[in-house]
Amino acid sequence: MIAGGVGQLSLLTWERPSLRWLYRRRDGAAQRTDATSSPVAELTPLRMTIVGALLIAVGPLSMSLYTPAMTLLIGALHTNEHAIRATITVYLFGFAAAQLICGPLSDRFGRRPVMLVCLSLYVLGSALCAASPSVTALIGGRLVQGVGACGGVALSRVMVVDRFAGSGAARIISLMSLILSIAPAAAPIIGGTLITVTSWRVLFMLLAGYGALLLALVWWFPETNERRDPRATKLRSLAVNYTMLLTSRDFMGQVVLTSLAVGGFYASQTLAPFVLMGKLGLSSPLFGLVTATLMLSYLVGSLVTNRLLHFFTMSRLVLAGALMVFAAAIALALGLRLLGLGIAQVIAPMCLWMLGFAFIMPGVTTTALGLFPRNAGSASALMGAMQMGMGFVGALLCSLFAGAGEAFATVPPAMGVLGVIAYLAANWRRLRTLPSGR
Repeated sequence: MIAGGVGQLSLLTWERPSLRWLYRRRDGAAQRTDATSSPVAELTPLRMTIVGALLIAVGPLSMSLYTPAMTLLIGALHTNEHAIRATITVYLFGFAAAQLICGPLSDRFGRRPVMLVCLSLYVLGSALCAASPSVTALIGGRLVQGVGACGGVALSRVMVVDRFAGSGAARIISLMSLILSIAPAAAPIIGGTLITVTSWRVLFMLLAGYGALLLALVWWFPETNERRDPRATKLRSLAVNYTMLLTSRDFMGQVVLTSLAVGGFYASQTLAPFVLMGKLGLSSPLFGLVTATLMLSYLVGSLVTNRLLHFFTMSRLVLAGALMVFAAAIALALGLRLLGLGIAQVIAPMCLWMLGFAFIMPGVTTTALGLFPRNAGSASALMGAMQMGMGFVGALLCSLFAGAGEAFATVPPAMGVLGVIAYLAANWRRLRTLPSGR
């Protein structure tokens, strides 16, 4: 159901609205746009889903296309494993920190102009990475790239909440997740194959081209924020808004789960090339094939979630996903310690992790952002910043271990278990009374 549209709008049949100019609802009253006001550009669920998925995919693509080249870069740039890991760490730091700024900016100036600036920075950062003569220059380029990539994640989901509501918004976010999982699933295979036949610099040239394509798409995309807050970027307002969000039990009770689940996954991604390729001897193309199964699991989870949203509440699906992540974390820790380092011990638990995460993301995002519709940009930014921030923290914690295998068996599992326990503790009373279905 489109929140501000006319009549019924089927998300499954992708019906288009019958009127070019749409009615909007503010404070329960329908207001029609006319020649004296700004027209609301037509935005169908299909268009929102496709463009939103392509925007969110910027973050995962920048990780998964690049990871097969990480061990190769040690020799190519005459450096060491810790320096190459730092290219992931600074990317996650830029990604996390910039979201805290672009969210309030989008509340003040609109989603579209902020997205255009972020994508421009992303193209610039990708070009700098492609031209890097040293690991220091590569780290700088990755920082700029991370800052630019934040807009896709921080703003695409809040654009859905701007125009859609309830289970309709959750289904769009689920479908966005379904589509975006395809590109990151193929990216490690493409990246692993390309570096065997060409330079690693081509990978960053491809990312720059992807960013340029997104710039063109967003240029023709309608603005979705019609409740702009002129005070959103003032320091006092920023402090008040973020304090309100951080002290909200309902908001933090949702976000803590996704933050630690995403953080644990990104921590595992910084270690995977050095474990699977460095210690277990996988070739770059085979590494791409093996790690692609993670996103395929997310794809399956998104398909199942989108179907189950018709029969079960969002909260019940989030609970099911949280239990999957908990089981995956325990299996990862015990498998690597009891059975030793092996492909199955690494990949099988992480596939279950991603399957569970697909159950979690739509419900948590819709619930958390729906709590603060006027500050949805700031809420989305804080949620994204916490997710990437936990990835940054996880990567730093991994650097404290002498071996990548020991770090893999400790840091991601600990983050997964902690996230699920915190979620259950914050939502226990509500979860006890959940209905069995819709």
